[in-house]
Amino acid sequence: MIKFFRHIRKSLLMENKTSKYFKYAIGEIVLVVIGILIALQINNWNENRKQHKDDIVFLKTLKTELALDTIALTQKVLSYTNMNLKLEKTLQLFKAKNQITKSEYQLIASAIKSIEMLTPINKNTQINNLNLANGMLMRIDKQLNQEYLNYLESTNYNNDIITKLGVTLQTISIQHVFSKFDFSTQPTSSTEIELYYHFEYSEIRNDRLVKNSINKSLFYRSFCIKYAQWQKEIATKLLYDIDEFLNGKIETND
Repeated sequence: MIKFFRHIRKSLLMENKTSKYFKYAIGEIVLVVIGILIALQINNWNENRKQHKDDIVFLKTLKTELALDTIALTQKVLSYTNMNLKLEKTLQLFKAKNQITKSEYQLIASAIKSIEMLTPINKNTQINNLNLANGMLMRIDKQLNQEYLNYLESTNYNNDIITKLGVTLQTISIQHVFSKFDFSTQPTSSTEIELYYHFEYSEIRNDRLVKNSINKSLFYRSFCIKYAQWQKEIATKLLYDIDEFLNGKIETND
């Protein structure tokens, strides 16, 4: 092709057709420019297509991680709720019974274990931290980015509260509850050991500090359940919006 154009230029010069040569030269330049523009357009299209695929992979991964967060929050709420049910049942037994059965004794022992149990929810949204830090979500969609920042803020806020209340319950348990119990351990397998709580029911039943500790544990945990449910609502809304955005993005590309 290059030899063909070179032959035309040479023929025009040899025939002294200067005006035609200049017209030809301009035409050749125009063709080169058009070729460059087409090449740039193809390159931009390829880059945009690659970025589009990367964005979809990123959003799908983020969606998966948020889904894992909602599962963890659901499990934590269920766990907290079960602990509170045992503690409420314990208070009911204190009020209603002078003597308890073996199963009720075991329920109280299990409930007492949970007085100090209040720990933050582990987050799963960590794989994409580098992409998030580099502003990938901000580039993809500002609204989604703002929603995600709100989710992170709520998560950090909730975990701070849970951590502080958990430390308080641990202190209360040590000072006002565990001193009323005797502890022993028993192997449950070759690798695990369970802690057993032994107590005199008549002693703890009328102990004001024990009952106050149980009530505080109930209150703090109920408070954290509400915040965990709120956090789950934010994550669920964000999941829905990411899903909607993905559907639109995939359809647009198709």
